[in-house]
Amino acid sequence: MPEIKDCTAEVRLGLLELPLRRIVGNKEMGRNSAFANNFMPLLEEGTEFAVKWSNLYDSFLNEGIRDSIKVYEYRQHRTTTG
Repeated sequence: MPEIKDCTAEVRLGLLELPLRRIVGNKEMGRNSAFANNFMPLLEEGTEFAVKWSNLYDSFLNEGIRDSIKVYEYRQHRTTTG
């Protein structure tokens, strides 16, 4: 797992269902241009990402959801000086 800098707390919640509306992005900067606002893939067919996405979709159709995802919540804290 990648190191999270300036982390003030970590709470493991176990396996939970998360409504899609609660997901607002991803932690990988390069993936930001790979998904539309509704999290559908945008990259051209034949790219490495498109092949992975297609394989994941085929697996879902054949086997259902097998693996959970890790979810992180980031909060920005603002400070004021004056």
